[in-house]
Amino acid sequence: MLTNQELERYARQIALSEIGAAGQQRLKQASVLVIGVGGLGCQVLQQLTAAGVGRIGMIDGDRVELSNLQRQCLFGEGDVGRKKTEVAQERLKAQNSQVQLEIHEGSFHPKNAETLVAKYDLVVDASDRIDVRYLINDACVCLEKAFVYASLYAYEAQVALFNAPDDLGNRSATYRCLFPEESGSKVQNCQERGVLAVLPALIGAIQANEVLNYFLGLSEGLSGRLLLFNQLNYHFQLIEVNRHEKAKEWAKQGMRIRQQVIELSPEELREKLAREFPCLLVDVRDPDESPELTSFAGNEVLSKAVFEKGTAFTSESPVFICQTGVRSQKEALSWSSRNNKTCYSLRGGVLKLKEDERQKSQIHI
Repeated sequence: MLTNQELERYARQIALSEIGAAGQQRLKQASVLVIGVGGLGCQVLQQLTAAGVGRIGMIDGDRVELSNLQRQCLFGEGDVGRKKTEVAQERLKAQNSQVQLEIHEGSFHPKNAETLVAKYDLVVDASDRIDVRYLINDACVCLEKAFVYASLYAYEAQVALFNAPDDLGNRSATYRCLFPEESGSKVQNCQERGVLAVLPALIGAIQANEVLNYFLGLSEGLSGRLLLFNQLNYHFQLIEVNRHEKAKEWAKQGMRIRQQVIELSPEELREKLAREFPCLLVDVRDPDESPELTSFAGNEVLSKAVFEKGTAFTSESPVFICQTGVRSQKEALSWSSRNNKTCYSLRGGVLKLKEDERQKSQIHI
């Protein structure tokens, strides 16, 4: 039951005849997992906490950087260097102490994906990585959980509610129904392409609206539909997306392959090299991309062309490296699928190595 304090706090929502006290109680009993505490995630978390969603989990392995403050509304200058999830929990707790806020340490990856998703009623994809997006899809579809998707690219955005049940229990389209294969080897994230500050706020608010709509049953929302938005001309477009008969099969296959791909941080790769020197390190970037990467901690790094020509390499488990960790993850998934073996992808890519180089003198680039 709602307390007197809750009745007063949520009075403006309760006053809506379609919601009432019963609808607010449904929100109180609901649970949501937000994956990513960046521009989208900060906005989603703030809105859901204010609205009174009873239990909210968040996962993000990053720390606050100065460049985040332009669009990530939960952080301030004094938070630079701190864990995003810890700062977010503090701010949100101050906003609404009645909401249960749960932190999950580290990143969302194949080893913890299904365990985390199973704990919540609904998932929000607030990540900025395509490989994580497919993982969210596959885990949610396998566990029959709905999830709210969004992505940003420069001045454009997409939003959808995927895998949501209708009144008969039939599930709506999934992310793989829209994009079956993990393509787009050079898809850029906000760090590379840029984003105007208010776009994550606008789209994050729409995601939060989809979450509330899902639990309150106000309308079908974006279930089975993809919303396209252009920030410059205010153009909205809705596209119908049908569920593919192989949606669940694709998800199960995706989860199986991902169990064989392991992400490594630069420090974890150093530890691996200390145990298993030499390792097969493969740079999958184009030859003209900089900075040049010829070795890592004394270990030679092969180009993709050399790797693909070397038949002797097929018996080894490679570590794939790219500029940001996106293409290497895609390459690792493809290689693992073809060879049915474990392989690795360097998290953060060469840009992370550059950052790490300032602190680790043994990195040679």
